[in-house]
Amino acid sequence: MREGAEPEEVDTVPAVSVSLAYLPGVELKVSHVSMASLPDGDAPPSQWASLLGLEKQLQQQQEVKLQQIKAMQKKEQQQLDQQQQPVQDLSQESSNRQQQDLQQQQEGVESRSHSTGGEQEQEQEQQQQQQQ
Repeated sequence: MREGAEPEEVDTVPAVSVSLAYLPGVELKVSHVSMASLPDGDAPPSQWASLLGLEKQLQQQQEVKLQQIKAMQKKEQQQLDQQQQPVQDLSQESSNRQQQDLQQQQEGVESRSHSTGGEQEQEQEQQQQQQQ
C-alpha cells in the first residue's frame, strides 16, 4: 500500500500476511508471490524454497510461515451468526430449565420442611397437653 493511501478490503480472497522483525546479523529477503503460483500448503519444502528463491546453502536457517486468511463480507458474517444463534438459544433454554428445576426442588424442600415443622409443633403441643 502506498503511503497516505486508503486501505483496500479484499473479500473472499486468501491473503498472505508477512511479519518482519529486526534481528542483528540476520539477512532478510522479501519475495513477491502470486496466488496462482503458490504450492499447496502440504507441499514439500523444496517447492516453497524454489518459489521463494531460497539458496540451498541457507535453507536450514530459513523459515517460511504462511497463513491463509479469508476476509468475510458482512452478509456472510451475519449468516454465520444466525446459524450459531439457534445453538446458543438452545443452550440458554437448557440452562434456564435446569435453573427452574433446581428452584422448584428447593421450593419443594422448603415447603416440606415447613409442613414437617408444623407437624412437630403439633406433636409438642399434644405432649404438653398430656403432661398437664
